[in-house]
Amino acid sequence: MDKFLDQITKVAANICDVPISLINLISKDTLLAKSSYGIDIIEVPREITFCNHTIKSNDLFQVKDATKDDRFRDNPFVLNDPKLRFYAGVALVTPRGHRIGTFCLIDIKSNQLKDHQREALHSLARSVIAHFEQNLLNKKILDQSHQFQLVQNISKTGYWELDLQTEETFWSDEVFNIYGISEKSQKNKDTGIKHYSEGDQKKFEQISGYSRNELLGSNHRIINSGTHPKEFFEDMWSTISQGEQWGGEICNRNKDGDLYWVYTVIFPVMFENEISAYYSLRVDITEQKKMEESLADEREKNVHASQLAAIGEISAGIGHEISNPLTVLSANIELLSRLEMPPEKKEKAFGQMAKSVNRINKIVKGLHHLAQGSRKDERSLHNLQDVFSNTLEFCEEAL
Repeated sequence: MDKFLDQITKVAANICDVPISLINLISKDTLLAKSSYGIDIIEVPREITFCNHTIKSNDLFQVKDATKDDRFRDNPFVLNDPKLRFYAGVALVTPRGHRIGTFCLIDIKSNQLKDHQREALHSLARSVIAHFEQNLLNKKILDQSHQFQLVQNISKTGYWELDLQTEETFWSDEVFNIYGISEKSQKNKDTGIKHYSEGDQKKFEQISGYSRNELLGSNHRIINSGTHPKEFFEDMWSTISQGEQWGGEICNRNKDGDLYWVYTVIFPVMFENEISAYYSLRVDITEQKKMEESLADEREKNVHASQLAAIGEISAGIGHEISNPLTVLSANIELLSRLEMPPEKKEKAFGQMAKSVNRINKIVKGLHHLAQGSRKDERSLHNLQDVFSNTLEFCEEAL
């Protein structure tokens, strides 16, 4: 039963000087007593009740003596217990116009309500409706809270609120999960660690390497992962201190010593042109970051695999490319060592040797670039006539 409704029925009976008072909900076929004073009754058929008439009325429905009323003299509540004689009731109507039940008074002797009693019954009926409406609102809020909590759990999104006046902090359940601490731990903006349970303080001691005394005098910066530079947090505080929204990815270290990532959005709350509180949403993106790292590693492996495949494909050609200029070098050196040549032929031989050396250098440099992960060769200007001439010489060498 509802204690508030029980108080209302008791007050109504005392004000109206009757032994019985009831608050009822009425469906198509049934009357259900939500609260009763002076009688034990739970559920009865609607058609035999006096309230079946009351719920259709726009004003107080009153029967001074049921034994003298043709509509009710044969009613089982008149003939049998409680041997009802007097009845007065009003319909319970919601703000949306729904007639949901009745508030009624019963006496075992004939009676009639005075004006102040009639007014009191109407006033108490309005209080009952307000109570029902508040219960519906509370249930709706609770349902939404459960839905919001479910969304947080599924999406790994935490919510916290900081009151700058009282320095009180509210954390949703998922924030505790993200930080990896007990939900029984209390929070504080600067010295929250000292409010943690003894078990949680020991965990901090084991993970951080600090003594408990050092931890008790510290704030949450002691578990900073060190991933972000000082300027990162300075920018965050500078932004929200100016009343602007801030959002970003933050890497922290939980109580197990593992790194975890959260995408955080902080909303300053303004009151009379001053910041009165901060609201924040936090989404655990650790798995997403791990996936990004995994993809980056996979891309790097693919690049290396491609380089190896490229080397495999050109390995046969490399030997041929180096073999040709080496053959030219060897032939010219042998020729120079054995023959006396006119200056112009000697100059031509040295020129061929220099070109061969340059070709070998380019091949080696290309391999060097490939080994360093670069597929781009340096660009340079060439004389088109020299290109054709070199090509012709290369073909002659091959033949």
